Amino acid sequence: FEKKTNRTPKSVTDVCKKRIKDYEL
Repeated sequence: FEKKTNRTPKSVTDVCKKRIKDYEL
């Protein structure tokens, strides 16, 4: 999973993080 996220661009990781935050809320 870490290697996959490392390959993805920052924009994609940012979107993923935003989605995770939304789910947490």
